[in-house]
Amino acid sequence: MRKLDSSQTLALAQKFQEAAVEIRQSKQLLENRLKAVGSGWQGEARNKFDQSFEETTARYDQFEKDLLETSQELRDAAVKIEERKAEIARMEELERKRREERRERNREGR
Repeated sequence: MRKLDSSQTLALAQKFQEAAVEIRQSKQLLENRLKAVGSGWQGEARNKFDQSFEETTARYDQFEKDLLETSQELRDAAVKIEERKAEIARMEELERKRREERRERNREGR
């Protein structure tokens, strides 16, 4: 049986969160560059570009949101892993105590 390990799940959650931060920073960099170089650009080509850029930034936003949601789901899973580990440990301890009690009763019954 494979051992449950929440630390791996938490590490993966952290990677997803870091990726979301990188996506946000990348989007901000693009927006800043556009502001710096696009101030004098006008006309139909600019309007088409702006529309495409808005669609792209919306995708960036959705991707960032998806990464953050996945990160949170992984953190929630890590909590559940720890809960299950504690539950398994309690059950194993109860079973160990029952075995000890049976051994004691068997010794006393001899």
